Amino acid sequence: MLLLFASWIMAEWRHWRKRSRRTRIWSLIFAVPSVYLSILFIGHPRWPGYGELLEWVYGAPSDWVVYWFESFG
Repeated sequence: MLLLFASWIMAEWRHWRKRSRRTRIWSLIFAVPSVYLSILFIGHPRWPGYGELLEWVYGAPSDWVVYWFESFG
């Protein structure tokens, strides 16, 4: 995986400034989570995993929605 990312960065390095801002943003949107999940897979650090990040972002709002639906019954 790391070789794949390194080769992608080397290929994009020369053309990075020529890319439009939109293309650079989309590239980073796909690259950053991929690198993060690769580091989690390879190194097993004590960082939050994908599920824990989703729980942190969506946990409280989803609890509120469930509570709201339960209030009807």
